[in-house]
Amino acid sequence: MKTFKQIVLAATLLCGMQGAYAQPSTQAPTPTHAPSDVISTFSDYYTNVGKSLEPVTSWAQNPITTIETYFSNDKVAKVPTGDSPVNTSGWNGQTKGYIHMDVYATSASATFYYGIANGYDLNGKYPTSAFVWPALKANQWVSVDVPMAEFIKGGFNKDQNIQGFRFRTAGGPVYIDNIYAYGYLDPGELPVEEADIPQAPQPLHSQADVRAVFSDSYTLATKGYKPQTFGGIIGKILPVKGFPNDQVVEFKTLGTSLATIDTWKITGLIIHVDVYHKSDGDGSFSFGLCSQDWSGNQIKQIPGDQWNWDIISEGEWVGLDVPAYLFADAGVNLEQITQIKFFGSGLFYIDNLYAYAGQILNRDATLKSLSITSAELAPGFSGNVTEYETRVAEGVASVTINAEVNAVTSHLTGTGVKTLTADYNEFEVVVTAEAGNTKTYKIIVNRGEPKDNNATLRSLVVSNGVGTTYTPTPAFNPGVAALTYNVPADLAFVVVEAVTGSDKATFSGLSGLGFETLQPGVNPINIVVTAESGLKRTYALTINRGGGNAIRDVKAAPVLVKTGNGVLEASFEGSAHIRLYTVTGQLIDQTVANGAYVHPVGRGVYILSVDGGITKVLVK
Repeated sequence: MKTFKQIVLAATLLCGMQGAYAQPSTQAPTPTHAPSDVISTFSDYYTNVGKSLEPVTSWAQNPITTIETYFSNDKVAKVPTGDSPVNTSGWNGQTKGYIHMDVYATSASATFYYGIANGYDLNGKYPTSAFVWPALKANQWVSVDVPMAEFIKGGFNKDQNIQGFRFRTAGGPVYIDNIYAYGYLDPGELPVEEADIPQAPQPLHSQADVRAVFSDSYTLATKGYKPQTFGGIIGKILPVKGFPNDQVVEFKTLGTSLATIDTWKITGLIIHVDVYHKSDGDGSFSFGLCSQDWSGNQIKQIPGDQWNWDIISEGEWVGLDVPAYLFADAGVNLEQITQIKFFGSGLFYIDNLYAYAGQILNRDATLKSLSITSAELAPGFSGNVTEYETRVAEGVASVTINAEVNAVTSHLTGTGVKTLTADYNEFEVVVTAEAGNTKTYKIIVNRGEPKDNNATLRSLVVSNGVGTTYTPTPAFNPGVAALTYNVPADLAFVVVEAVTGSDKATFSGLSGLGFETLQPGVNPINIVVTAESGLKRTYALTINRGGGNAIRDVKAAPVLVKTGNGVLEASFEGSAHIRLYTVTGQLIDQTVANGAYVHPVGRGVYILSVDGGITKVLVK
């Protein structure tokens, strides 16, 4: 019998043996890629670029990767269990086709994967689900080669260096050696990134008056616009969709975004930038400048009491023009501007960042007053309100729209005598500012007693007529105008039941027979709802009859049908697939017949399908 002392001694020896083997028992395999094809960040076999592998020790919430030395001078990264960030600042491995690592685990149950980061926050971007991470093996080195295209598809910005890794390990630790990039990055494997927005307005200033930082319309006066990986969101330079030679800068979820623009000289000039707010956020937007250092910490903004920044509305380009001297007053050397930083809330794009000599054109495109003869506008007029409605008597044939602009430099269209052609009339008054930006005011003039404008459907049901209904994509609601339904391949028709949102509305577009016949493939059905006022709304239904194999295409030859003595008889040319339904869609019989088909029937209405061609049959 073992004594307590013996048990303790045995446990101590066992733990010591396990600890001795809780590290690589062999060196990592010698890399085989030619040094000329490699950009390395952590390897004893290649010249490393950047900071090599620098563990992050200041984030207390994260386990810390350590650099260990085994087998005399062989350095290996020891990655603990959890989420462990490391820096590789200055490593341009993203220009190669693959990232290689040799990974060693002491347990077969250990798992390992990682992301790469553009920014110093080391917010990792991971390969798409199409990439399968290799399984680790106990006490063996496993080569992990990840295509760079998978990281880029996962959100990594290929235009910026790799600032670090996020190692994620379970059942660790694991050991890593020979981290390098190699091979060709095929552009054909990369996702096509485009800015799905309209082009910015064409700048009107002459080249001689311009010092440009970012614009396809001018020769640049600086080293260009270079987004930085610190100081907030990284601006991404993208082509405009459909215009590959027209580039813009994208700011996703803009808070702040820093860029180097070395060196911009703008004394006595006006700074211009075109801004597009696509979505999200409150539309606030501004920028600051720096002339003192390269860290982005000395950015100067214009004090709020000296300049009012526009709120950028969604879906339109807005040109901002700011006098450069305002930044000089804030402490910026206008002869040595090195950086620009954008501030905002939303998804933004910018184009045509330059400074020019001249005067700031007036951007005021608002009205001072707006009225209509013989009626009151609702709501009451305000220059910032752009939609109004009014009502006139049944016999009124025309109205006169009167308006006055706020700025004498603005141009006005849409006023004067307007003929009323219906009970519902829309008119637009457009103000064009001196700077070229516009604002549109819409006036709706209703004529006669109020009529219902509800042109929606309250409900819409598509079924096979015998209890099976089909759910559209997207789900139906009165405001969704395009719906797609997928139905079985052998369904010859569907029953479409529509109910208008108002009892005073009508709709058209259905056959009126109680069912809509289907051909194999795509079947469009347009339901047009007309409100009492005449306002119309179209619901576009797409019925996809799947497959198209169960019933062949409709024959050109006619089908002759006759009934009598309780029998339905049909004659046609050649062999055909036959289906007989009740009028509600219930299948009675299906077969293949050659030239003729006979089936007993009672009184009622039937639907006969001959190779997909539909015949409605009345049996008396």
